[in-house]
Amino acid sequence: MLKVDKRYKRSSIPFKFSPRHLVQQLFRLLVTLFEHGKLRSLLGALEAEIQRMQQAVSQSLSMQRCSVEENETLKDELTAERRKSAEQRAKLAVLEERYKRAEKLLRQLPKEMAERSKREYRET
Repeated sequence: MLKVDKRYKRSSIPFKFSPRHLVQQLFRLLVTLFEHGKLRSLLGALEAEIQRMQQAVSQSLSMQRCSVEENETLKDELTAERRKSAEQRAKLAVLEERYKRAEKLLRQLPKEMAERSKREYRET
């Protein structure tokens, strides 16, 4: 664990630099880089990277909006298909019930009438 030197309010690293001295050194380094044109190229590279990142974020947000819209469309289609399926099941249940009633009525007819009805149907 680093001990804090109360005089400089800094860690007890064996360097004898004050925070003010470090800021001065950093400032001199920035001035040197600027004078040699390296800071400009560094800033240019950073600006280009920031622009690329902004474009990526923009594209990602656009894709997200498209995904949300597509998701809503798919939900609507699913709801419509479920409604249609429920309607078809209801119609099928009605038809099955009608078929069962017709079958029951047919069984109640005397056999001679059923056979005569079948013959007449075949003849037409």
